[in-house]
Amino acid sequence: MTKCTLCGSKKNTQFDEHYINNRYFDFTICMNCSLIRCEEEFLVSQKSHINQQRCEYTVPSIEVIEATYKPMIFELIKEFDVKARGALLDFGCGNGGIAMASCSIFEKVYGLELDTSHFLRNNTNSMFNNFSPVETLEDLNTKVDVVVFWHVLEHISNFDEIVEYVKPHLSDNFSILAQIPLYREKHVFESHIHFFSKTSLKFFAKKFSAKNVRILIDHTNDFATLYFEGCRN
Repeated sequence: MTKCTLCGSKKNTQFDEHYINNRYFDFTICMNCSLIRCEEEFLVSQKSHINQQRCEYTVPSIEVIEATYKPMIFELIKEFDVKARGALLDFGCGNGGIAMASCSIFEKVYGLELDTSHFLRNNTNSMFNNFSPVETLEDLNTKVDVVVFWHVLEHISNFDEIVEYVKPHLSDNFSILAQIPLYREKHVFESHIHFFSKTSLKFFAKKFSAKNVRILIDHTNDFATLYFEGCRN
């Protein structure tokens, strides 16, 4: 029986199945941490941190950043009382919208998108001169104080590898923000390997020795937002 990639338990059971693009996908749920996993996609994606699907993002305009992304990041910072200081890393930054919107709050902002860093490097708006797309975390020139995983965790195939990849680049006192889709029919795609509950999000936070863990559920969009703080000392 396959071990849970979040807590390591072998206690899982058949949970559901979906028919997508002429294929059946079996989902199991871990009886220990309640992580839901797509078994077929999980097996296919073990070779990589991220279940990568080649895609091209369109870098948003200044108007879209100001109207959409900036209010969103400002609301999160206020809601969770995030200490906006130093450097922010947007891990899995997609089109760079959240990262660029954060440039007015943080001294330095980094964006890592494993598939599209070269695309972002050549298309980032020059107004955001404190935003640096990076191809690996080894390209960072400072420790980061806040890490954002925005609709990223559901694509990750190996959580321990990601945690060990990120940890050395965190400042002594750091914060992490993550948003994920809940397990709903409208969120089931081939690229979504895992689905979290409040319990499994807390298990993820434990990997960073988290404190002050908060989870908010958006019942309108069926999203969950996780916030926690950590200390490397």
